[in-house]
Amino acid sequence: ERMRDAARTLVGDFVQRERGERYSAVGETWIYELRMTDVALAIVRHQEHVRTIAARLVDTARVAAVPDVVTVRDDELGGALVRDAERRAVVSEHVAALVSRLDGEHDVATLVRESGRTRGEVVEGLAMLVAADLAEIRA
Repeated sequence: ERMRDAARTLVGDFVQRERGERYSAVGETWIYELRMTDVALAIVRHQEHVRTIAARLVDTARVAAVPDVVTVRDDELGGALVRDAERRAVVSEHVAALVSRLDGEHDVATLVRESGRTRGEVVEGLAMLVAADLAEIRA
């Protein structure tokens, strides 16, 4: 918990340290320190990976979700959580609504047209699902 106001962190949550702030461990605690440069490098690598996948999502590409994928709306995430037993990704609610249509039969152009959303939003969301191994591209 933060000593200034006794604000507690939930189990599994992360804390970004504040300069000059003091913290106290409540119960069993593990501390992992992530340097911002390491985090930034991981984000840049992920963004490049997603861009590479998005480039493959041409209008005729077909996308199939892996078995047992579910979507969960979550206001705190600002979108929807798409997950299976091992993997997860956050996408817009509009893209999450397409998951049931990711059967490998509908092409990207059809998904975009039927969603009523911009091509960029749909392709970026699909690329996020593919990057998380929650979907695959079928030529």
